[in-house]
Amino acid sequence: SGYVDQTGAFLCGLTGGPVCYLGIQLKHKLGYDDALDAFGVHGIGGIWGGIMTGLLAHPDVGGAPGAFYGNPAQLGIQIAGI
Repeated sequence: SGYVDQTGAFLCGLTGGPVCYLGIQLKHKLGYDDALDAFGVHGIGGIWGGIMTGLLAHPDVGGAPGAFYGNPAQLGIQIAGI
């Protein structure tokens, strides 16, 4: 895996909040017990962060580049790791 730069981190944070919120709402639709919303926040948020790293990993920061920087296979590697 690679690392995201400041722009990638901003996009991860900007989209991560709504994605986690939807993960929490999923609890109400499926009816499972999660009093602290741990899965909706940490589980869904971690999955989203892994996917975004596969997309936005920047080669200048270090590690493997992501799909947006010429390495679309990295997204598949990240998803397989999840």
